[in-house]
Amino acid sequence: MANDTRFGKEGYAVYISGNTTLAHDSLVHGPAWIGNNTMVDMKSIVFDAKVGNNVVIRLGSIVTGVEIADNKLVPIGSIITNQTQADK
Repeated sequence: MANDTRFGKEGYAVYISGNTTLAHDSLVHGPAWIGNNTMVDMKSIVFDAKVGNNVVIRLGSIVTGVEIADNKLVPIGSIITNQTQADK
């Protein structure tokens, strides 16, 4: 997840890469890492997660405690709380 060596006292709590869109009323709470060309849609939450490049997290989804691989789509209203769900 986002709890790797880059996070901590001398690292960062939230990292958001370039060309990323955080739609209104979305929430990214640390520890979190968001990759390039990624969109976190309205009313979605990302917490304690690593989200790869070219990912779309659709409206009202919750992503927590997982790593979302590059080039994935998280469907509208998804609740992703374990790695098996994230890998689908």
